[in-house]
Amino acid sequence: KKSQALGSERVAGMAFPASPERRLARLLLLVAVPAGSAVRQAPTLHVPTHFAGARTRLVSGCAAVVPEEPVAAEGAVSSAAASASPPVGKRRRLLGITRDLQRLPRGTTPETVGGVLDEADWGTTPEQLTALMMVVHKAQRWRAAAMLADWAQHQELELSTMQYNLLISACARTRPRRALAIFRRMQASTVVCDAVSYNNAIAAASRSSNLELALQLFEQMVKAGIPPTTISFNSAISACAKAADWKRALILFRQMEALSIDRDTITYTNAIKACADGDQIDKAQTLFAYMEVAGAPRNTVTYAVMINAYARAGEWRRGLTLLDEMLAKQVEPDGVVFNAAITACRKGGDWERALQLLDQMRSLGIAPTAVTYGAVISACQIGRRSEEAVELLRVASAEGLCNTVTYGAAISACSEAGQWRKSLALLEEMEGAGIKKNTIVYNAAVQACQRGGAWEEAVQLAAAMQEQGITRDTITYNSLIRVCEGAGQWQTAFDFMKEMKGHEIR
Repeated sequence: KKSQALGSERVAGMAFPASPERRLARLLLLVAVPAGSAVRQAPTLHVPTHFAGARTRLVSGCAAVVPEEPVAAEGAVSSAAASASPPVGKRRRLLGITRDLQRLPRGTTPETVGGVLDEADWGTTPEQLTALMMVVHKAQRWRAAAMLADWAQHQELELSTMQYNLLISACARTRPRRALAIFRRMQASTVVCDAVSYNNAIAAASRSSNLELALQLFEQMVKAGIPPTTISFNSAISACAKAADWKRALILFRQMEALSIDRDTITYTNAIKACADGDQIDKAQTLFAYMEVAGAPRNTVTYAVMINAYARAGEWRRGLTLLDEMLAKQVEPDGVVFNAAITACRKGGDWERALQLLDQMRSLGIAPTAVTYGAVISACQIGRRSEEAVELLRVASAEGLCNTVTYGAAISACSEAGQWRKSLALLEEMEGAGIKKNTIVYNAAVQACQRGGAWEEAVQLAAAMQEQGITRDTITYNSLIRVCEGAGQWQTAFDFMKEMKGHEIR
């Protein structure tokens, strides 16, 4: 009966699978009381009200004494590579082999990889392979790492734990699926997976936005008797953040406190992002405020996440206040945090402040991006400042930073100002600049024609969309119908209504 209660929720006599939050809480009990560990009586943990939804219940108020992992173990790959770096001449030779492997085309056979090694006259002893893999890892050459893994399997070579870790780490950042494939191969071998192996795999699953896999790997790590570390928890919380799963993120966050595992800036930032993306602004705000008390310094990413959270919640002024606070505390800003602040201005329609922030970026030596210009032009659009929007578009074009978004925002700005001819001119300009058009851009131009009563031009735009295979949506059809009705073109309006119904667009 007890196991049934743990395995399912019962409602009106029907059994349902336990929620992901309950399953995760039960899993973390394995961390709290691992087999053979010393168990102490833990003090009752105070859980603030805003964490009530993610409270984990520990067995009889007991928490585990998890032995601290040596510092070297967390950076085992990098520290080992540093301590065993080959001499300069040998390193150049290994970099040459790495470049040759990286240049091999997709579908290269293991025999070809072996031929590259033979041609370079590089041996295949464990020490020589480790030296090569260290260079591949440091250079983050995922293709070379994947080819070496395939070649080793073809040669039936038994790689060591460290060698597998080097290959997984080389792929984890840019090719997480490749990293996971090598990790599965490692699991299927006789080699023992250690904390570094699991941490890399969990991080790869997180980068693949695969929350369930990340938590499954975390569970496997716990059941294998490997105590999770700050890096393990951070990767799992990061996966929760990408899925906006704030409940499981906070379960993991609170369990770190129960197990006396250090929570650093990355931990807090990921937890804040999970809450912010899950529309839990109060919880994100509380975590942000608690960082100072906990001694976890806020960095640029933390501020950017919180500013974006305030902008989405409609509290854009508070987001701009955070930017001022950040600069006052001499936290070095970057383009991401300025983009977040300019987006907050756009949400509030404060085009003047958006322009000021653009100037401030330049004065600090931070180069604007296409995202920056798109956000500033959108702020001008909301503020009905078409002249400023077009001028910014020209500046962005001169810097080679124009794209579909920047043009779309400028066309919308002209549309809002009732300048439909200028909107059509910008749309035509996109063709000459080789910038791809989409439904949003065309909708902005059609709406401009609607506002100007230019029904013939609107119909021509609809025909161009069809000719180019660009989808016409509800906004397109509604604008077309209205402009035709306004011009007394009832039959044309009726035809668009009929077409809209035929495509089942509502």
